[in-house]
Amino acid sequence: MKLLIYLSSFMLLLTLGRCNDFDYYMFVRQWPGTFCKYNCPYLKTNDFTIHGLWPNFKNGSYPESCLTKPFSEKTISDLITEMALEWPSLIGTNPQFWQHEWEKHGTCATKEFKNEREYFTTILSLHDQYDLKAALSAANIGPSNEASISSKSTAAAVKAMFGYSPLLNCEGDSLSEIWICLDKNLRPFDCANLASSPKCPSNIRIPPISGAGPSRYMKLSTGKARFLNFPGNISNVQLLYCFIMLLIAPMILTFVKAAKLYFQGSSESRLQA
Repeated sequence: MKLLIYLSSFMLLLTLGRCNDFDYYMFVRQWPGTFCKYNCPYLKTNDFTIHGLWPNFKNGSYPESCLTKPFSEKTISDLITEMALEWPSLIGTNPQFWQHEWEKHGTCATKEFKNEREYFTTILSLHDQYDLKAALSAANIGPSNEASISSKSTAAAVKAMFGYSPLLNCEGDSLSEIWICLDKNLRPFDCANLASSPKCPSNIRIPPISGAGPSRYMKLSTGKARFLNFPGNISNVQLLYCFIMLLIAPMILTFVKAAKLYFQGSSESRLQA
């Protein structure tokens, strides 16, 4: 019996050592326009969304499901609104997606992250810090159903903004993900020559996101305002018109009520006369 306990403890130590001695992180964001070719019922944003932060080995393999630390939604209850925008599931429920990312990947970085909450808050901060849409927009690269762009130009736009080359992942000729390599101190480095590099053709498309609702919002939990674009079928003139109507609608209603009362009073006065 003692021997069995010793062997079990030894195997557990070996597992923990392998899981926490990974070489680097892969920070993965996805482009919903490629995943949501028809519609994403849960999507509320018009931007790159988080897939995850994954511990990796240089040989292309990775640790997974290292510890039994069940996901607890209560731990991140105050982050739910932000995570629903920044880290939505594109195929299922958000809690299932977050549980998967924590239990498969987060539990393999417990030396770096004290708990589940620290794991998620750190990744949300990284998503702000390395704003992919801003990097592509600065190089005049944006979604289009027709135009194709060089994959090299897309990677170069990210490098121009952040100083390091990313990896691009595609489904066919459509950009599906951008991967940024981070060391164990969360500092970026060039992803070139990694064993697990994804592939993209020389020319790619970035399909517009269909099914997403308006996504202009302000993130309050980080104290940083971040405004995103509305879907392309809404013009700035239309937005201005809606804004003005929202401002003047209460005044119009007040005027209508006052006019109604006035005419009712005038009518009663004539009847009494």
